[in-house]
Amino acid sequence: MQDKERKLVFFVDDNLTSLVIVRDALNDQYDVITFDSPERMFKTIEKALPDIILMDVEMPGMSGYGAIKILKSNPRTARIPVIFVTGNNSWENEAIGFSQGAADYITKPFSPQTLRKRIEMHLLLETQRVQLESGGADKTSMGGNNRFYHALLNSIADLIEFRSLQAVSHAERAGRCFKLIIEAMQKREICKDELEAMDLEAAVQSVCLHDIGKLWIDGSILKKPGKLSPQEFDIMQGHTVIGGAIIKSMLPKMEGGKMLAYAEVLATSHHEKWDGSGYPSALKGGDIPLLGRIMAIADVYDALVCERPYRQAYSHNKALEIMADAKGSHFEPVLLEAFLEVSGELEKAGFEKPGAAT
Repeated sequence: MQDKERKLVFFVDDNLTSLVIVRDALNDQYDVITFDSPERMFKTIEKALPDIILMDVEMPGMSGYGAIKILKSNPRTARIPVIFVTGNNSWENEAIGFSQGAADYITKPFSPQTLRKRIEMHLLLETQRVQLESGGADKTSMGGNNRFYHALLNSIADLIEFRSLQAVSHAERAGRCFKLIIEAMQKREICKDELEAMDLEAAVQSVCLHDIGKLWIDGSILKKPGKLSPQEFDIMQGHTVIGGAIIKSMLPKMEGGKMLAYAEVLATSHHEKWDGSGYPSALKGGDIPLLGRIMAIADVYDALVCERPYRQAYSHNKALEIMADAKGSHFEPVLLEAFLEVSGELEKAGFEKPGAAT
């Protein structure tokens, strides 16, 4: 007898090896039914509706694009999340997939951990949508839905860290730093009116989504041990625009309210620089949203004191020295000064890695 708590996953691929790999990767957590063609899947879907569909794009006969058109045109199957799993990793094909209603696009080869995390994220989103439509979720605030949001945000943050090869959660650590900076600003009454107008709890929660765009950046770029080529760096810069677009697309599916609105701002602006030399929009000075100016400091500090594929971690003092040199160029002077005054709290909290370079 099928466990009613287990979700049903359909996987469609004409490659037998892929079918076996995905089935073995998911069997311990989900009920998995595999098909070697969309036509066979459609015969089964008349009797049983899956919770999510994984599907190859290029197949003999009906393609994945053809199949998703049929799925989305039928009210009975239109809401089932579809994730394309394919060896074709071109941006053009991803754009086609998303435009036709795909929930995600995973390129082969992939790790089982990545696949499971992506499925978990989309199932959580679908659960939230169903709860909202049935009236089972609190639509007026996050208070009645904290368990869902924490599960979803942790799932997304864990996946970002996994793909970036970061052993310790950058999102969690940067969030603590972000909160410390805000507290320092409040004590010094820096940007007082802007801070008072914000829901600061939601703003801090939103930090975990600032790098969500990296989910769509090729792992070979994220994990490259050497310097990125100009082309690779252009692709990496795209995580800010992609991140903002992804969060914006989540808004109709979730009632994240201010948290998601803040997350969109952070995703798109945390790499802008005070002197206008940042990306993606080369914003300058006060044109950069306040949340982005704060996040720039938190993001860089944690990046410096953590090991990266291309360098070892810096010590707390060395990180502060590097950041002080960027005062007025990368960072807003008054915000950086507030951060430097309270940065010792981060050192006490153990942010510095043992053996970090000085």
